[in-house]
Amino acid sequence: MIQRLSIRFKYLCAAMAAATRREYLWRTRSAAATDGCFLSRERDFTKRGMPCNLIPKLRLRAMLLLLVGMTVAYRVQLAPPAYAAVRSPRLVSLDFQSVQTPLISPGLACIGGEHAALELNSESLRQLAIAHQECGFKFIRFHGVLAPDMKDVARANNGKLVYHWGKIDRLYSALLRAGVKPIVELSFMPTALASGKQTVFFYHGNITMPQSMAQWSSFITAFVGHLERRFGRAEVRSWYFEVWNEPNYAAFFTKKFNSYMALYAATARAVKSVDKQLRVGGPATSGLGWINRFIKNCRTQHVPLDFISAHTYGCGPHHWADGAKGLCVNGDPSSISGGINWVLGKIHKSPFPRLPLLITEWGPSYSSRDPVHDTYFQAVYLLENLKQVGTGPRIMSYWALSDIFDEDGPQVRPFEGGFGLFNPQGIEKPSFFALKYLHEIRGRQIADADQESWATRRGGGVSFLAWDYRWPRQTSPDHIFFKQAHPSAPARPLILKIIHVPAGRYLLEIFREGYGHNDAYTLYQKMGSPARLNPWQLSRMRVATADKPVVVHVVLVNKSDVFRQVVPMRSNGIVLLRLVPQR
Repeated sequence: MIQRLSIRFKYLCAAMAAATRREYLWRTRSAAATDGCFLSRERDFTKRGMPCNLIPKLRLRAMLLLLVGMTVAYRVQLAPPAYAAVRSPRLVSLDFQSVQTPLISPGLACIGGEHAALELNSESLRQLAIAHQECGFKFIRFHGVLAPDMKDVARANNGKLVYHWGKIDRLYSALLRAGVKPIVELSFMPTALASGKQTVFFYHGNITMPQSMAQWSSFITAFVGHLERRFGRAEVRSWYFEVWNEPNYAAFFTKKFNSYMALYAATARAVKSVDKQLRVGGPATSGLGWINRFIKNCRTQHVPLDFISAHTYGCGPHHWADGAKGLCVNGDPSSISGGINWVLGKIHKSPFPRLPLLITEWGPSYSSRDPVHDTYFQAVYLLENLKQVGTGPRIMSYWALSDIFDEDGPQVRPFEGGFGLFNPQGIEKPSFFALKYLHEIRGRQIADADQESWATRRGGGVSFLAWDYRWPRQTSPDHIFFKQAHPSAPARPLILKIIHVPAGRYLLEIFREGYGHNDAYTLYQKMGSPARLNPWQLSRMRVATADKPVVVHVVLVNKSDVFRQVVPMRSNGIVLLRLVPQR
């Protein structure tokens, strides 16, 4: 607003000065003129775009604006605007010829699902196909492959176990058609095999040990053997088999470490009895727990182990001075990367130093009703953490794909803090665009010393992804703080300089994600956070998340072979720049 006032003020001051000078010349030269001369002189002014009858009005407006301008200037001196502190630009210098290895991010290897039966939902499959195409996910992992609603096994009246693979076949066939492979999480306990009745989640996954380990082993052998016969040995060898989900968390497993170790050993041996080249691992623990004990026991008991899996989230309980308490996201990216590096260090010092690490769940919050998942902060959080983690883990599976998710019951409103990249109506959330942009820059890396960007080269062009990470200082728990509006602020402008770019014509495209850009949740809040989206509101959401470029034009790189571009930045905003050669 200050800039607009300044421009108008300067224009009117200049116009007032010119008008005053013209009025003075007219009066001095027309003192002895006739009425006709006066009319002629008035027409002259009109031809120049300045009728005489506007001069007094113009002078009055300029004087008023002069007073406003002086007041604004005085206030600006007392309270500098936000951009006063961000004037120094952020320079990123790249060399087109300084090409390194391909950019391979573990964050694009896998995405989390919900529970198996829900993945057969047509909208879930549609969203998965979009995510595979736009984000490049190769795997999906979800709970409940062995849950009651999959009907894998039943006990006949004579006590014998009867296996049913119909839903399993439909599910995995649908996944392969969508372009992704499964990480087969072997949980929960089928009702026909369970030793107890304790369950978890809306769909009642049984969390007890098997009543007979021999029957459990026979079931796993039959299950894995069927997969190889149905989908082919070569295909199933490219999958992962993960034993259980977070057994160190009482809500998911009724026993302790030794019981889990017995369950893992029986399961891993059953998988390997079908095919020694199948990949099996665990312990899939929350908070990166049990890693040392698990590796040690696998070694001493000679239990097959092909990978380590674990989960990590960047939040925890917090108490505020005013007495408020609840979950609070730790915005320090080292809270994720530090823990992962610690696990990698333990693996490297273990008897199995080459074991790959699969982070099969991660994100800022482990709550399926945390509004941070809907905000634009979530997008920049993902990129910052993936940059910090690097290529240490083989897989970083963000949890989860969709808000079609019923662990705690189905989501009813359009935005309720669900984990998903998509809301239930299929609207892409900010987190989707972060991973989409990361996939967009696939190619060979260009050396980049900037800590909040990646640059790659592909097909003779350049892709550049940059962000400005400034996690907000929370003054209340997530469920309060992230339901409030938090507009972004100006950040240092980014100057991108690329040398040794081949001369020629290039199409420059710039895309944005941030507050008000591909930001469905902010638009939803401005709509009044309705319980249901009517067709008009849904259409507006789709238009607002269509991911259209904010800059599109052709640039010429001459023989000096240097490309320069100034990119305005906003706090916690993301920018994708593409330079595509034109033939």
